[in-house]
Amino acid sequence: MLVNLPVGTHIIKAQAAGFKPVETEVTITAGVTKEINFTLEEDIFGLELIPSNMIEKVEIILGGGSALYGSNAIAGIVNVILMEPVNSTYEAGFNTGLTGIGLKGSGKVASDYSVNLNTSVISSDSKTGISLYGFTRERKMFDANGDDYSEISPMDNTTIGTTFSHKFGMRNKVSVDFFNINEERNGGNKQEYPLHERDVSATVKHNIKTGAVTYEQYFRDYDLLSVYFSAQNLVRDSYYGAKQSLNDYGRSKDLTYNTGIQYKMFLGNSSFIARFEQTGSSLEDKKLGYPDYDNAIIINDSIISVPHTENILVSDQSSCNLIRSSKSGPLRPLQKKG
Repeated sequence: MLVNLPVGTHIIKAQAAGFKPVETEVTITAGVTKEINFTLEEDIFGLELIPSNMIEKVEIILGGGSALYGSNAIAGIVNVILMEPVNSTYEAGFNTGLTGIGLKGSGKVASDYSVNLNTSVISSDSKTGISLYGFTRERKMFDANGDDYSEISPMDNTTIGTTFSHKFGMRNKVSVDFFNINEERNGGNKQEYPLHERDVSATVKHNIKTGAVTYEQYFRDYDLLSVYFSAQNLVRDSYYGAKQSLNDYGRSKDLTYNTGIQYKMFLGNSSFIARFEQTGSSLEDKKLGYPDYDNAIIINDSIISVPHTENILVSDQSSCNLIRSSKSGPLRPLQKKG
């Protein structure tokens, strides 16, 4: 409940663990009570799950050129590129923070710490390299007003991954990537109780495994042929319930893959890119079974039997798409500084 908002127009944002954030605009008039309803859409996977020490760079492509990455990518794409071993290095880091310091009426101060480690090893001829990285983060529950409900839910994240690359010569190489993310976000109250024993619980667990193989070969001066395959498997366990409900457990399984070939050709001051790609996905979403105590058979104040509700299939979707795209145009001239 929001009270005593100043008169005027405000943007109200609603967000819960496992759901995409939603914003709505509301105009407040003096003496008038407003009811605001939100419809939250489940978010199977978010970029915030990827630790920053895994990322080498992020490419943002705007406009029509982004359509090369898929028929729906007409407005732009964000391409996250993972680190590739280029030198023998190691790095470790520790970060910590506290939430609620100086806030009157709140529960105890909530800590938030993370540890990251990455290392790279390169062969003596610089043709073969491997990178290993790990990340862990623990965020405690923060109760802003002392009512035992989480305004910021506790979170645990553990990530491990590796990148391997090998150059067969000066103009071709193969690279292999793999990482595994395990994360749990646990909102609500009565954190020491099982999920269905709490008054309110919004909990989600992700187990994500992602792998990719890419082969690159240069031709002529700068023409580049890329052949690639990647896949991701996601298992998501969730509970969104209240008042000791047993029928609000869910499980989602999502498998996606992407394979294709791309050729980028340079012709004088112009370039031409052709790409053939196949993508596929399979999503299964279930509401898990539970003992139906409301319809238990009771004789002489004794429970004789308790019926059990089986798993309910909420969604079973699969798709497979073949994408063919090409793009040509002049190269951008270099701007002289001075």
